[in-house]
Amino acid sequence: MSLVRYRPAEAVRWLEMGSGTTARGAQRRGAAVFRSEEPDLKRSVRDAAGAIVGAGKSAIAHALHAHSTTVEYVLHDDYLEIVGGAKTRVVAYRDIQRMVSRGDRVDLELADGSIKIAPPAYISVGRVRVPIGWNRNGIDVPFDLLPDELSARCRVNIESE
Repeated sequence: MSLVRYRPAEAVRWLEMGSGTTARGAQRRGAAVFRSEEPDLKRSVRDAAGAIVGAGKSAIAHALHAHSTTVEYVLHDDYLEIVGGAKTRVVAYRDIQRMVSRGDRVDLELADGSIKIAPPAYISVGRVRVPIGWNRNGIDVPFDLLPDELSARCRVNIESE
């Protein structure tokens, strides 16, 4: 078999776009506070606080985007490689003893610990939260495909809790 790479889907790119938009808005609000000749102290403090909150939201979105794009799962013939930033973890399929589905994540129970596979991000609309899927060798696929393919490769059924 050839290598199969699972990376976060293109929808994660929206986090980056959102962080840039929020940062620009916070900069505009912050600059307006210093340019303003408004004598109203309450309004100036409120505008400054809004700019600080906007900058914080932008920083959080940027950090989430940076983290989610560093994780990659590479499926080889006989082992799984988890590439995350500066570290890489290799797990042989034979070492996976159990796979447990817990909501949107799947826990791989190994002889010497466990690994959690979770969606790289979510899209929330109202009270509905949908996991973002993966890009599998250039094709966008749903989140569930990675655990299903991993289950088939290591010959362990996914249990539900």
